Amino acid sequence: MTELQERVVAGLTARLLSPEAVALFIKTYAEERRRLRTEARREHAEVEARLAKLTRQISNIIDAIADGAARPSMRTKLMELEAEGRGRT
Repeated sequence: MTELQERVVAGLTARLLSPEAVALFIKTYAEERRRLRTEARREHAEVEARLAKLTRQISNIIDAIADGAARPSMRTKLMELEAEGRGRT
């Protein structure tokens, strides 16, 4: 490395590893991790709610079929709901 390159690297290292830069990095990293964790929890809750709804819908269709209220469209809807449920697990 030339002397100029060494001076540039030394200057960049000093700035990037300064206590202020490190503190900013740590703060920014922690904020982003919190944001991602919050987003993941929200998405998980949405998936859980949708799965619960699918389960109720499937159960309602099965109950209707068991009670003798079967319609051809119920089989199609049941298959669609089951397929969606499999895709979310």
